[in-house]
Amino acid sequence: MEVLTEDVSTTYDYATLEQRVAALPQEPLLTFTDADIASASAEPAPASRMAFRMTAAASARHGAALDNLFNRPFRVSCDGQSLFVGVLYMEHGAAALLTPVLHVSRDTDDTVVLHLGAEQASWQGLSSSVEERRRRIDRAELRAAFCRRGVLSVLPAR
Repeated sequence: MEVLTEDVSTTYDYATLEQRVAALPQEPLLTFTDADIASASAEPAPASRMAFRMTAAASARHGAALDNLFNRPFRVSCDGQSLFVGVLYMEHGAAALLTPVLHVSRDTDDTVVLHLGAEQASWQGLSSSVEERRRRIDRAELRAAFCRRGVLSVLPAR
């Protein structure tokens, strides 16, 4: 995953977000790999929610920056192939973003937990049932990377 250096304005649909991200400088501000994730969980496929608990080292390295980033685009890639883009956004914001959204939180031990949603309301229990949005984030390549490492579990129901 790469978090880009430039902000992206509030964007409600995926096609527009892809265009805006493509027009930005592509230099990453933060980069981390599946090795920086201690554990991952997802709803049954196609998932509208996935969670990634970072390692202690990755939390220390990236946590302070992630805590303060909003409206920054991110890109998820696998083996050099871009899978999808999204935006870091607050979980309880008023926008109804129909794009992938990443919320950052801290566990009780200060570990960074990344909550990926198919859309802005996914973690609020208001997510739509639009399968296209779910399939955008719930990629076989992503699940396979965590399954190979034995760190993928089923996300508890809301």
